[in-house]
Amino acid sequence: MKTPVCSEEQGPSRDVIAQLLEDALQVESPEHPEQAFVKPHLVSEYDIYGFRTVPEDDEEEKLVAKVRALDLKTLYLTENQEVSTGVKWENYFASTVNREMMCSPELKNLIRAGIPHEHRSKVWKWCVDLHTRKFKDSIKPGYFQTLLQKALEKQNPASKQIELDLLRTLPNNKHYSCPTSEGIQKLRNVLLAFSWRNPDIGYCQGLNSIKNAKVKLFGTTQ
Repeated sequence: MKTPVCSEEQGPSRDVIAQLLEDALQVESPEHPEQAFVKPHLVSEYDIYGFRTVPEDDEEEKLVAKVRALDLKTLYLTENQEVSTGVKWENYFASTVNREMMCSPELKNLIRAGIPHEHRSKVWKWCVDLHTRKFKDSIKPGYFQTLLQKALEKQNPASKQIELDLLRTLPNNKHYSCPTSEGIQKLRNVLLAFSWRNPDIGYCQGLNSIKNAKVKLFGTTQ
C-alpha cells in the first residue's frame, strides 16, 4: 500500500494502483459529500471501545490502520447487499418487547452472525444472567458489595499485586490508561472481591484479561 510494486519500473499501472488506493481511503470532503457514508473511522483517536486507533510514530502500524479502514469500507458495502445485521436485531428486539429473551435457534443464529455494538451490553447481560441466575437466587442482595467491603477493610494479600497490574492491563485504552480512568476503579473492585471470594485462587494477572475481554467484545465494563 505504501509503495505499489506491480512493476519495478514507473508506468501507468503503478499510477493507477496508487490512485485507486488514494480514492479508497478518501474521507468526506465538501467536494464529495456522497463519500460520507464510507468515511473511515480513523478520524477518531479512539475506537468505540476506547482503544487507540491512530498510531503516533510507527509506519508499519499506520499501514495496518489503513488496511483496517479499507476493511471497514468493504464490510459496509457487503452488508448493504442484503438485510443488515442491525435491522435483524431491531426486528428481534421488537418481537420480545412483551416477553423475556430466551434461548432459541433465531437468537443463536443472530449472535453467531454478529452483535451490533449498541446491543452488546444488553445481550452480554442476558447471557451472564442466564448462567448465574440459580446462584444469584440463593444469595442475599448486595453480595458483591459485602465481599468488596471485606476485601477493603481487612488485609488482602492480593491487593499489592493488583495495584501493580492495573495500569498494565490495557495501557492503550483510554478507560484504563491512568489511575483516574473510569475503568481502573471498576477493575480494582472486581479483582479484590474475586480474590476475597476465592482465596484458593487469589489473584493472577490473567484475571485482568478475562475481565477486559468483555470490554472489547461487548462494550461494557459493568
